[in-house]
Amino acid sequence: MELVILGWALVFAVVAAGVFIVARALIQIASLVYNAFEKRIDSRTATRQSALLAIGSLIALLATALVAATAILVILATFLQGNTF
Repeated sequence: MELVILGWALVFAVVAAGVFIVARALIQIASLVYNAFEKRIDSRTATRQSALLAIGSLIALLATALVAATAILVILATFLQGNTF
C-alpha cells in the first residue's frame, strides 16, 4: 500500500514539475518580448530565444501529458480488473 502511495506522489510531482516548467518558459517568453519592445535586445535574438523556449515548453507539456495519461490508464485498468486499492 505504501508503494502505491509513493507511486502516486511521484506522478503528482512530475505533473507539478511539468506545469512549473511550462509556466516558467511562458514568463521567460514574455520577458523576451518586453526586452525586444524596449530595444534591449534585437528582434532576431528574441525570436530565436522565444522559439527555443516554446519548443522546450511544448516538450515539457507533452511529457506531462504522457505521465498523466499513463496514470489515468493505470487507474482505469485497475478498476476494470476489479482490483481496488
